[in-house]
Amino acid sequence: MKTIFKLLFILGILMPLHATAQSIEQLENEWKQSSGLLSVTKALQIADVYFQKANFEKAELFAERAFTDAKLQHETEYQAIALNRKAKAMVKMDKKGFF
Repeated sequence: MKTIFKLLFILGILMPLHATAQSIEQLENEWKQSSGLLSVTKALQIADVYFQKANFEKAELFAERAFTDAKLQHETEYQAIALNRKAKAMVKMDKKGFF
C-alpha cells in the first residue's frame, strides 16, 4: 500500500511539475525513443501536460497509450493510473464510457 501512495505522489505531484518545464515536442520525442516502463511514465507525463493545457483529446490519447504499454509490461498499478488519467480527460470532454 505504501508503494501505491509513493507512486501516486511521484506521478501526481513531481512528474507533472517537471514535465511542464520541458516542451511537449521534447517529451514526445523521448517517449518515441523509450520502451518498457519508461514508455509508460513518459506517456503519463505527456498526458498530464496536455491535461494542464486543456487539450483533453490529446491527454486521453496519451493516457490510453500509457495504459496499453503498462498492460504489455504487466504493471497493474500503472494501468490504474493511466485509466484514471483517461477518465479525467473524458470527464472534461463530457464523454460517456471508456470504449
